[in-house]
Order: sequence, then structure tokens, then C-alpha cells
Amino acid sequence: MLLLPLLAATLAASAAPCPGETVALLPLEPLALSRAEAREAEEAVRRALAATPGICLQPRAQTLARLGGQVPPACEERACARPQLEALGARWLVRGTVLGVGGKQASSLALVGAQGRVASRSVAPADPQLGAEVAALWGARGTAPVVVRKRSPWPTVTLAAGGAALASGVVMGLLAHGSERKVERADLCAQAGADYGTCLERELASGQRKARTANVLLGAGALLTAGGGLWLAWELP
Repeated sequence: MLLLPLLAATLAASAAPCPGETVALLPLEPLALSRAEAREAEEAVRRALAATPGICLQPRAQTLARLGGQVPPACEERACARPQLEALGARWLVRGTVLGVGGKQASSLALVGAQGRVASRSVAPADPQLGAEVAALWGARGTAPVVVRKRSPWPTVTLAAGGAALASGVVMGLLAHGSERKVERADLCAQAGADYGTCLERELASGQRKARTANVLLGAGALLTAGGGLWLAWELP
């Protein structure tokens, strides 16, 4: 008979409404990270939010179900923030990105209410102070909405240029390696006759030019990609 009161108390506790405000965490957008790594970072942020006093964190499955499996486009102004919150059935939403640079992760989070974005904060998912950073983000909800600045397209352009330079550098490197192999086999200038030496010198010079071009492209591509990634992380909320 003692089990019945205990079971009733357990059911009542599980059915009791959360005393805080409902917050929905949208899946973090990965930048230079795999989906699995982004999900791990998201779970770290989710745990920090769930442990923050005053937050009733919406379960991930419920959030995805309300979204229909698709994350809505980034919108932090009142005109579109309110409909998104109504669709989620939440009073607040947290959205952001997670960037992988040099083996480390950095996440940029934005707290959005019915009036628009009210706060943003850069955090490290693996940082022991993540809970304090998330609590500080939540604590800023009483402030005035943040004026959303228009994002510059140049970080994305820089990233694209860096990727193109890296790809071109790889191609030029392969061409240089191919020229080197042909010269080593000594069959490239076999039909040159008396001009055999001149032919070899010409092919060697061509291979060296390709190798130098490949090095320049790879170096420039690495710099552009790293710079574009950092720039994009700075631009995002």
C-alpha cells in the first residue's frame, strides 16, 4: 500500500509545470566542423542551459518536431522573431553557430525574444566556465533589444576565395609532380634528338614554375581560409 502514495507523488512531480521560462535551443550551425562535432557542442550548450536557474529548456525532439525537421533562417528582428517563437511554443530561443579552428571549438550564441535579439555571447563548448557564460547570456534578457547589424558578405567571399586557392594549389602541385615523373622517366624528350638537353631544361623549368605556383596558391589559400573563418566568427552573433 505504501507504493501507491509514492507512485502518486512521483507522477505529480513529473507532471508539475516548470517554474521558469520556456527556452528553445535551435541546432547549432556548424562551420568547418562535422555534424557530429556540432551536435556534441550543442549538447554541451544544452546541458548548460538546462542547469541555468529560471530556464525551462524545451526538449530537442519537441523543438525539431515543431520546426518540421528544418531550422528556420536566422532572423533576430521583431517582425520575424515573434512568429518563430509562436511556432516553437517558447518565450525565448537560443540560436548560434559553432566554429572549428585549430582543433578547438568556439560557439557564438544569440538570445532572441519577442522583441528581437537581446544578447549575444561567444563561448567555448569545452570551457569549464560554459555554465557561467550561458548564465550571463540569460541574465541579459532584461536589457533592450540589440540593434541587428547587416552582415557583410566579405567573410563568405574570403572563405570561398581561400577554398578556390587551395583547390588550385592542389591541382598545380599534381601537375608539377606529373612533370617531374615524366622527366625522371627520360621518355618525354626521347624524340628531341640534338635538342634533348634543351628539351629537358625546358620541362624542368616548367615543372619548377608549377611547383612555385602551387606553393603560393596553397599558402594564400590557407591564409584566406583562416582569415575568412575568423572574420565570419566575428561577424556572426
